[in-house]
Amino acid sequence: MWNHAAKCQERALWQIGVFGGLNPTLGTYHGDTAQANMGYVGGMFADHYFGGGDFGVGIDARWMQHPLWGHDSLFFRNGYLATTFNTVSER
Repeated sequence: MWNHAAKCQERALWQIGVFGGLNPTLGTYHGDTAQANMGYVGGMFADHYFGGGDFGVGIDARWMQHPLWGHDSLFFRNGYLATTFNTVSER
């Protein structure tokens, strides 16, 4: 039948890369008060391996953003909090 020998790829001394994706909110962070949307995550990393790839040191940087809903008012049973805009009329 088919007989293929597996080839082991040697690990380079340096590995670098970028990553990204969607980041869901957890717990009550998406509740009635916070109302955060689905977020984005992205970043980059760099790893350096010693001794043939058995030990390494790495660093990474990440960026996350969870935009809030467009609503700027909170309503309670006994009132509300809202942003008001005052315009100055010209005379």
